[in-house]
Amino acid sequence: MTPLGDHIRFGAIALVAGAMIHVPCATPAPAQTGAPGEFEQMAPGLLGRTVFKTEAGSTTVEIKDIIVGPGKTSEVITLQGGAILDVQGGEATLLVDGKEQRVRPGNTVSLAQNQNIAIDNSRASRPLVARLILLSRPGR
Repeated sequence: MTPLGDHIRFGAIALVAGAMIHVPCATPAPAQTGAPGEFEQMAPGLLGRTVFKTEAGSTTVEIKDIIVGPGKTSEVITLQGGAILDVQGGEATLLVDGKEQRVRPGNTVSLAQNQNIAIDNSRASRPLVARLILLSRPGR
């Protein structure tokens, strides 16, 4: 082999060897490791379950699955932190502080802390299913 070929071969071997060795750099954060629980009523018309929850420094990260049944409208809830709503299935009208926005699968909506949200699924024949990613800090 040429000197350049030897250099490339050595680099490839070093890269593979490095990928095979795992050295933990930090202690993993404690988090929920069990299966998600059963759906519970978050507000009339709105069911939710926590999928994952952990502390990240001074921020709590919570991931919830939410459902609003067909022909139903949820009552208003106030978010205790910022959030991202990721619509997984169904189509509905999202009311954010009284302003309407039509949502469907693939839509993501950014929600600010203390915003009031409700989901109107009254004209749908299937449930609205979404993932709500909440970010909150104590005392805020």
